[in-house]
Amino acid sequence: DPSGCADSRSEGPALKTNNHRCHPIPARVSGHGFQARAALVDGLKDAGEGETAYQVGKCASWLLGASMTVNQVEGGGRFLGGLNHCGRNLCPICAPYLSMKRQEGLGPVVDRLSKDEGLRFYYCVLTLRHHLGARWRDLYDALRFCQRGAIQARKWQTTVLGFIRALETTHGQNGHHPHENMILALPAEVDPEPFFAWLEAKFQASARRKGRTADWAPGWWSEVKREELGQVVGYLGADDKMGGASSAIRETLGAPTKHQPVWAMPSHAFAEVWRDSKGVRWFGVGGCFKTEETDKTDEELNEEREDLGAVVAHVPKDTWKTWTPQERRDRQAILTDPALPWAEVVPALLAWGGVLGPQGDPWEGAPGG
Repeated sequence: DPSGCADSRSEGPALKTNNHRCHPIPARVSGHGFQARAALVDGLKDAGEGETAYQVGKCASWLLGASMTVNQVEGGGRFLGGLNHCGRNLCPICAPYLSMKRQEGLGPVVDRLSKDEGLRFYYCVLTLRHHLGARWRDLYDALRFCQRGAIQARKWQTTVLGFIRALETTHGQNGHHPHENMILALPAEVDPEPFFAWLEAKFQASARRKGRTADWAPGWWSEVKREELGQVVGYLGADDKMGGASSAIRETLGAPTKHQPVWAMPSHAFAEVWRDSKGVRWFGVGGCFKTEETDKTDEELNEEREDLGAVVAHVPKDTWKTWTPQERRDRQAILTDPALPWAEVVPALLAWGGVLGPQGDPWEGAPGG
Protein backbone atom coordinates (compact mmCIF):
# COMPACT_ATOMS: atom_id res chain seq x y z
CA ASP A 1 0.00 0.00 0.00
CA PRO A 2 1.63 3.31 -1.05
CA SER A 3 0.43 5.15 2.04
CA GLY A 4 2.00 2.60 4.35
CA CYS A 5 -1.48 1.93 5.68
CA ALA A 6 -2.50 -1.70 5.34
CA ASP A 7 -5.98 -3.04 5.96
CA SER A 8 -6.25 -4.62 9.38
CA ARG A 9 -8.74 -7.31 10.35
CA SER A 10 -10.80 -7.34 13.49
CA GLU A 11 -13.24 -9.90 14.85
CA GLY A 12 -13.38 -12.13 11.79
CA PRO A 13 -11.99 -12.38 8.29
CA ALA A 14 -14.99 -10.67 6.67
CA LEU A 15 -14.39 -7.38 8.46
CA LYS A 16 -11.71 -5.00 7.23
CA THR A 17 -11.30 -1.41 8.29
CA ASN A 18 -8.58 1.23 8.05
CA ASN A 19 -8.24 1.86 11.75
CA HIS A 20 -5.67 3.32 14.13
CA ARG A 21 -3.08 0.65 13.29
CA CYS A 22 -2.34 2.63 10.12
CA HIS A 23 0.43 5.22 10.21
CA PRO A 24 -1.04 8.28 11.96
CA ILE A 25 -0.91 10.94 9.22
CA PRO A 26 -2.25 8.79 6.31
CA ALA A 27 -4.97 7.40 8.57
CA ARG A 28 -5.95 10.86 9.76
CA VAL A 29 -6.31 12.11 6.21
CA SER A 30 -8.02 9.08 4.71
CA GLY A 31 -9.93 7.94 7.74
CA HIS A 32 -13.37 9.08 8.85
CA GLY A 33 -14.86 9.67 12.27
CA PHE A 34 -13.64 7.10 14.77
CA GLN A 35 -10.85 5.94 12.46
CA ALA A 36 -9.40 9.43 12.11
CA ARG A 37 -9.88 10.11 15.83
CA ALA A 38 -8.04 6.91 16.78
CA ALA A 39 -5.11 7.77 14.51
CA LEU A 40 -5.05 11.31 15.85
CA VAL A 41 -4.96 10.15 19.47
CA ASP A 42 -2.14 7.70 18.75
CA GLY A 43 -0.15 10.38 16.92
CA LEU A 44 -0.56 12.83 19.78
CA LYS A 45 0.58 10.25 22.32
CA ASP A 46 3.63 9.36 20.24
CA ALA A 47 4.51 13.06 20.02
CA GLY A 48 4.34 13.50 23.79
CA GLU A 49 1.07 15.47 23.66
CA GLY A 50 -0.63 13.27 26.24
CA GLU A 51 -3.03 15.86 27.66
CA THR A 52 -4.38 16.80 24.23
CA ALA A 53 -4.65 13.10 23.35
CA TYR A 54 -6.70 12.58 26.51
CA GLN A 55 -9.02 15.51 25.72
CA VAL A 56 -9.55 14.38 22.11
CA GLY A 57 -10.02 10.77 23.18
CA LYS A 58 -12.81 11.62 25.63
CA CYS A 59 -15.24 12.44 22.81
CA ALA A 60 -17.71 9.61 22.23
CA SER A 61 -15.91 7.49 24.82
CA TRP A 62 -18.31 7.89 27.74
CA LEU A 63 -21.86 6.58 27.90
CA LEU A 64 -24.56 9.07 28.82
CA GLY A 65 -27.31 6.52 29.34
CA ALA A 66 -28.01 2.83 29.55
CA SER A 67 -26.53 1.86 26.17
CA MET A 68 -24.63 2.90 23.08
CA THR A 69 -26.94 2.80 20.08
CA VAL A 70 -26.23 2.13 16.42
CA ASN A 71 -28.41 4.38 14.27
CA GLN A 72 -29.08 3.90 10.57
CA VAL A 73 -29.88 6.96 8.46
CA GLU A 74 -31.33 7.33 5.00
CA GLY A 75 -28.73 6.42 2.41
CA GLY A 76 -27.13 3.73 4.57
CA GLY A 77 -24.90 5.77 6.86
CA ARG A 78 -24.50 4.70 10.48
CA PHE A 79 -24.01 6.83 13.58
CA LEU A 80 -23.53 6.00 17.24
CA GLY A 81 -25.77 7.51 19.90
CA GLY A 82 -25.91 7.57 23.68
CA LEU A 83 -22.36 8.97 23.96
CA ASN A 84 -20.85 12.24 25.16
CA HIS A 85 -19.48 14.58 22.48
CA CYS A 86 -16.98 17.43 22.74
CA GLY A 87 -18.71 19.51 20.05
CA ARG A 88 -15.49 21.00 18.69
CA ASN A 89 -14.67 21.74 15.06
CA LEU A 90 -11.24 20.19 15.57
CA CYS A 91 -12.71 16.78 16.37
CA PRO A 92 -12.96 14.18 13.57
CA ILE A 93 -16.19 12.90 15.12
CA CYS A 94 -17.92 16.20 15.87
CA ALA A 95 -16.78 18.26 12.87
CA PRO A 96 -18.85 16.29 10.30
CA TYR A 97 -21.90 16.53 12.56
CA LEU A 98 -21.54 20.30 13.01
CA SER A 99 -21.03 20.70 9.27
CA MET A 100 -24.18 18.72 8.55
CA LYS A 101 -26.25 20.82 10.96
CA ARG A 102 -24.96 24.06 9.44
CA GLN A 103 -25.87 22.87 5.98
CA GLU A 104 -29.34 21.89 7.17
CA GLY A 105 -29.88 25.39 8.52
CA LEU A 106 -28.38 27.21 5.54
CA GLY A 107 -30.05 25.10 2.86
CA PRO A 108 -33.46 26.85 2.76
CA VAL A 109 -31.87 30.30 3.10
CA VAL A 110 -29.40 29.71 0.28
CA ASP A 111 -32.11 28.25 -1.93
CA ARG A 112 -34.27 31.34 -1.43
CA LEU A 113 -31.50 33.89 -1.89
CA SER A 114 -30.12 32.20 -5.01
CA LYS A 115 -33.41 33.02 -6.73
CA ASP A 116 -33.22 36.73 -5.83
CA GLU A 117 -32.33 38.63 -9.00
CA GLY A 118 -31.35 41.65 -6.91
CA LEU A 119 -28.32 39.87 -5.46
CA ARG A 120 -24.93 38.77 -6.75
CA PHE A 121 -22.63 36.50 -4.77
CA TYR A 122 -18.85 36.50 -4.37
CA TYR A 123 -16.33 34.16 -2.78
CA CYS A 124 -13.17 35.55 -1.19
CA VAL A 125 -10.32 34.47 1.07
CA LEU A 126 -8.91 36.80 3.74
CA THR A 127 -5.45 35.93 4.97
CA LEU A 128 -2.26 37.32 6.49
CA ARG A 129 1.34 36.49 5.71
CA HIS A 130 2.69 33.97 8.18
CA HIS A 131 6.06 32.46 9.04
CA LEU A 132 7.37 29.41 10.83
CA GLY A 133 7.36 29.84 14.58
CA ALA A 134 4.45 32.28 14.81
CA ARG A 135 1.91 31.32 17.46
CA TRP A 136 -1.46 30.25 16.12
CA ARG A 137 -3.40 32.46 18.52
CA ASP A 138 -1.40 35.55 17.57
CA LEU A 139 -2.14 34.98 13.89
CA TYR A 140 -5.81 34.32 14.57
CA ASP A 141 -6.21 37.43 16.74
CA ALA A 142 -4.60 39.59 14.04
CA LEU A 143 -6.80 38.06 11.35
CA ARG A 144 -9.98 38.69 13.33
CA PHE A 145 -8.87 42.26 14.11
CA CYS A 146 -8.53 42.96 10.38
CA GLN A 147 -11.81 41.28 9.54
CA ARG A 148 -13.78 43.08 12.25
CA GLY A 149 -12.34 46.39 11.08
CA ALA A 150 -13.70 45.77 7.59
CA ILE A 151 -17.13 44.52 8.73
CA GLN A 152 -17.61 47.50 11.04
CA ALA A 153 -16.64 50.05 8.37
CA ARG A 154 -19.33 52.21 6.76
CA LYS A 155 -18.37 51.00 3.27
CA TRP A 156 -19.07 47.41 4.24
CA GLN A 157 -22.25 48.27 6.12
CA THR A 158 -23.72 50.12 3.13
CA THR A 159 -22.63 47.60 0.49
CA VAL A 160 -22.66 44.05 1.85
CA LEU A 161 -26.18 42.69 2.26
CA GLY A 162 -25.08 39.45 3.85
CA PHE A 163 -22.12 37.17 4.45
CA ILE A 164 -21.07 33.69 5.51
CA ARG A 165 -17.65 33.23 7.06
CA ALA A 166 -15.77 30.03 7.87
CA LEU A 167 -12.43 30.00 9.64
CA GLU A 168 -10.00 27.42 8.30
CA THR A 169 -6.51 26.66 9.52
CA THR A 170 -3.71 24.67 7.92
CA HIS A 171 -0.06 24.04 8.71
CA GLY A 172 2.82 23.87 6.24
CA GLN A 173 6.44 24.81 5.72
CA ASN A 174 5.65 28.36 6.84
CA GLY A 175 3.87 27.24 9.98
CA HIS A 176 0.28 27.94 10.97
CA HIS A 177 -2.01 29.53 8.41
CA PRO A 178 -5.43 30.55 9.74
CA HIS A 179 -7.58 32.22 7.09
CA GLU A 180 -11.20 33.16 6.50
CA ASN A 181 -13.28 31.85 3.62
CA MET A 182 -16.23 34.13 2.93
CA ILE A 183 -19.28 34.40 0.70
CA LEU A 184 -20.63 37.92 0.28
CA ALA A 185 -24.01 38.98 -1.07
CA LEU A 186 -23.89 42.38 -2.82
CA PRO A 187 -26.62 44.33 -4.62
CA ALA A 188 -26.74 43.32 -8.27
CA GLU A 189 -26.08 46.90 -9.40
CA VAL A 190 -22.84 47.26 -7.39
CA ASP A 191 -19.59 47.13 -9.36
CA PRO A 192 -17.51 44.54 -7.44
CA GLU A 193 -14.10 45.79 -8.61
CA PRO A 194 -14.05 49.03 -6.54
CA PHE A 195 -15.53 47.25 -3.51
CA PHE A 196 -12.90 44.51 -3.41
CA ALA A 197 -10.15 47.06 -4.07
CA TRP A 198 -11.41 48.92 -0.99
CA LEU A 199 -11.55 45.68 1.02
CA GLU A 200 -7.96 44.83 0.10
CA ALA A 201 -6.74 48.30 1.10
CA LYS A 202 -8.74 48.29 4.34
CA PHE A 203 -7.48 44.85 5.30
CA GLN A 204 -3.90 45.80 4.51
CA ALA A 205 -4.11 48.97 6.62
CA SER A 206 -5.49 47.01 9.59
CA ALA A 207 -2.75 44.40 9.19
CA ARG A 208 -0.06 47.09 9.39
CA ARG A 209 -1.56 48.28 12.66
CA LYS A 210 -0.83 44.80 14.01
CA GLY A 211 2.69 44.84 12.57
CA ARG A 212 1.77 42.44 9.77
CA THR A 213 0.99 42.43 6.07
CA ALA A 214 -1.85 40.84 4.15
CA ASP A 215 -1.35 38.22 1.47
CA TRP A 216 -3.26 38.76 -1.76
CA ALA A 217 -2.90 36.16 -4.49
CA PRO A 218 -4.46 36.68 -7.94
CA GLY A 219 -8.04 35.51 -7.91
CA TRP A 220 -8.50 36.00 -4.16
CA TRP A 221 -12.09 36.91 -4.96
CA SER A 222 -14.45 35.86 -7.72
CA GLU A 223 -18.14 35.83 -8.51
CA VAL A 224 -20.14 32.71 -7.71
CA LYS A 225 -22.70 31.60 -10.26
CA ARG A 226 -26.20 31.68 -8.87
CA GLU A 227 -26.84 28.01 -9.65
CA GLU A 228 -23.61 26.99 -7.87
CA LEU A 229 -24.13 28.98 -4.69
CA GLY A 230 -25.26 25.91 -2.76
CA GLN A 231 -22.13 23.98 -3.74
CA VAL A 232 -19.81 26.76 -2.65
CA VAL A 233 -21.68 27.23 0.64
CA GLY A 234 -21.32 23.49 1.19
CA TYR A 235 -17.59 23.83 0.69
CA LEU A 236 -17.40 26.56 3.32
CA GLY A 237 -19.24 24.42 5.85
CA ALA A 238 -17.22 21.26 5.30
CA ASP A 239 -14.80 20.70 8.15
CA ASP A 240 -13.40 17.51 6.60
CA LYS A 241 -12.11 19.04 3.36
CA MET A 242 -9.69 16.63 1.72
CA GLY A 243 -8.47 18.74 -1.19
CA GLY A 244 -10.84 17.48 -3.88
CA ALA A 245 -12.51 20.67 -5.02
CA SER A 246 -15.88 20.74 -6.74
CA SER A 247 -16.23 22.20 -10.22
CA ALA A 248 -17.75 25.29 -8.65
CA ILE A 249 -14.71 25.87 -6.45
CA ARG A 250 -12.30 25.17 -9.30
CA GLU A 251 -14.03 27.79 -11.40
CA THR A 252 -14.28 30.26 -8.54
CA LEU A 253 -10.69 29.96 -7.37
CA GLY A 254 -9.13 29.09 -10.71
CA ALA A 255 -7.45 25.95 -9.34
CA PRO A 256 -8.10 22.97 -7.08
CA THR A 257 -7.87 23.74 -3.39
CA LYS A 258 -5.10 22.27 -1.26
CA HIS A 259 -6.99 21.98 2.01
CA GLN A 260 -6.96 18.99 4.33
CA PRO A 261 -8.85 18.43 7.56
CA VAL A 262 -7.30 20.21 10.51
CA TRP A 263 -6.49 16.90 12.21
CA ALA A 264 -4.10 16.04 9.36
CA MET A 265 -1.55 18.60 10.57
CA PRO A 266 1.51 17.55 12.64
CA SER A 267 0.67 16.53 16.19
CA HIS A 268 2.48 19.43 17.89
CA ALA A 269 0.70 21.94 15.65
CA PHE A 270 -2.70 20.35 16.24
CA ALA A 271 -2.14 20.34 19.99
CA GLU A 272 -1.35 24.05 19.91
CA VAL A 273 -4.53 24.86 17.98
CA TRP A 274 -6.59 22.62 20.26
CA ARG A 275 -5.30 24.43 23.36
CA ASP A 276 -5.44 27.98 21.98
CA SER A 277 -8.75 27.91 20.08
CA LYS A 278 -11.10 27.58 23.02
CA GLY A 279 -13.92 30.06 22.58
CA VAL A 280 -13.17 30.61 18.89
CA ARG A 281 -16.22 30.74 16.66
CA TRP A 282 -15.29 28.97 13.45
CA PHE A 283 -18.45 29.76 11.49
CA GLY A 284 -20.67 32.81 11.32
CA VAL A 285 -23.33 34.56 9.26
CA GLY A 286 -24.63 38.10 8.88
CA GLY A 287 -27.25 40.12 7.06
CA CYS A 288 -29.52 38.26 4.66
CA PHE A 289 -27.91 34.92 5.53
CA LYS A 290 -28.68 35.32 9.23
CA THR A 291 -31.67 33.56 10.76
CA GLU A 292 -32.29 32.07 14.18
CA GLU A 293 -31.33 28.68 12.74
CA THR A 294 -28.19 29.67 10.82
CA ASP A 295 -26.76 31.84 13.62
CA LYS A 296 -26.46 29.05 16.19
CA THR A 297 -23.05 28.54 17.73
CA ASP A 298 -21.20 25.23 17.81
CA GLU A 299 -22.10 24.93 21.48
CA GLU A 300 -25.80 25.44 20.76
CA LEU A 301 -25.75 22.87 17.96
CA ASN A 302 -24.04 20.36 20.21
CA GLU A 303 -26.53 20.94 23.03
CA GLU A 304 -29.34 20.12 20.60
CA ARG A 305 -27.61 16.97 19.47
CA GLU A 306 -29.97 14.05 19.18
CA ASP A 307 -29.55 10.49 18.03
CA LEU A 308 -29.67 10.38 14.25
CA GLY A 309 -31.76 7.91 12.27
CA ALA A 310 -33.49 4.74 13.42
CA VAL A 311 -31.88 2.64 16.16
CA VAL A 312 -31.00 -0.72 14.60
CA ALA A 313 -28.93 -2.10 17.49
CA HIS A 314 -27.54 -1.23 20.89
CA VAL A 315 -24.73 -2.21 23.25
CA PRO A 316 -25.93 -2.37 26.88
CA LYS A 317 -23.93 -0.51 29.50
CA ASP A 318 -22.86 -3.71 31.26
CA THR A 319 -21.42 -5.03 27.99
CA TRP A 320 -19.78 -1.69 27.16
CA LYS A 321 -17.95 -1.77 30.51
CA THR A 322 -16.31 -5.08 29.60
CA TRP A 323 -14.74 -3.62 26.44
CA THR A 324 -11.22 -2.30 26.81
CA PRO A 325 -10.53 1.22 25.49
CA GLN A 326 -8.71 -0.40 22.57
CA GLU A 327 -11.74 -2.57 21.77
CA ARG A 328 -14.09 0.40 21.98
CA ARG A 329 -12.01 2.34 19.47
CA ASP A 330 -11.70 -0.56 17.04
CA ARG A 331 -15.35 -1.57 17.28
CA GLN A 332 -16.70 1.96 16.96
CA ALA A 333 -14.61 2.40 13.80
CA ILE A 334 -16.04 -0.84 12.39
CA LEU A 335 -19.64 0.00 13.32
CA THR A 336 -19.45 3.35 11.54
CA ASP A 337 -17.31 2.33 8.57
CA PRO A 338 -19.38 3.17 5.44
CA ALA A 339 -17.43 0.62 3.41
CA LEU A 340 -18.75 -2.24 5.54
CA PRO A 341 -22.32 -3.41 4.74
CA TRP A 342 -24.57 -3.73 7.76
CA ALA A 343 -25.11 -7.44 7.05
CA GLU A 344 -21.37 -8.04 7.49
CA VAL A 345 -21.21 -6.03 10.69
CA VAL A 346 -24.12 -7.76 12.46
CA PRO A 347 -22.38 -11.10 13.23
CA ALA A 348 -19.42 -9.29 14.80
CA LEU A 349 -21.69 -6.97 16.79
CA LEU A 350 -23.59 -9.94 18.20
CA ALA A 351 -20.31 -11.67 19.06
CA TRP A 352 -19.24 -8.58 21.01
CA GLY A 353 -22.43 -8.70 23.11
CA GLY A 354 -24.48 -6.22 21.11
CA VAL A 355 -28.24 -6.59 20.70
CA LEU A 356 -30.29 -5.95 17.56
CA GLY A 357 -33.03 -3.33 17.83
CA PRO A 358 -33.49 -0.50 20.34
CA GLN A 359 -33.25 -1.01 24.07
CA GLY A 360 -36.61 -1.82 25.58
CA ASP A 361 -38.33 0.35 28.13
CA PRO A 362 -37.17 -0.93 31.56
CA TRP A 363 -40.56 0.01 33.05
CA GLU A 364 -42.57 -1.83 30.42
CA GLY A 365 -44.49 -4.68 31.99
CA ALA A 366 -43.70 -3.61 35.54
CA PRO A 367 -46.56 -3.49 38.03
CA GLY A 368 -48.40 -0.23 37.62
CA GLY A 369 -46.33 0.57 34.50
